[in-house]
Amino acid sequence: MAWLQASHGYGAGAQTAHIQTALSEPETFYASPMEVVDDPVLAPDEKRAVLKNWAWNEYLIDLATAEGMPENARPSRLDEVELALLALEVRNRGFQTRTSPVHSRIAA
Repeated sequence: MAWLQASHGYGAGAQTAHIQTALSEPETFYASPMEVVDDPVLAPDEKRAVLKNWAWNEYLIDLATAEGMPENARPSRLDEVELALLALEVRNRGFQTRTSPVHSRIAA
């Protein structure tokens, strides 16, 4: 992780700011939910938190629209966020499977 921080100019403070901004404003910080999945700075748990926050925001906007509030010609991105969450879980499971010594012993 230290090489990543050094190569991207992230110190502990910059990384914390990155995470806080991503959590509070995911839809303005990232162009798409898949960018969260591909973010090299965030840990898998942080990515999951950002995507869950984004999903909650989208749900609330959808709920408000269904109750008659104007949607401001904005399409819902809830499906896109859900797909990103699934992609994150698949990537994490794949990584754990590849690195697990139990699986390599079974295969041998």
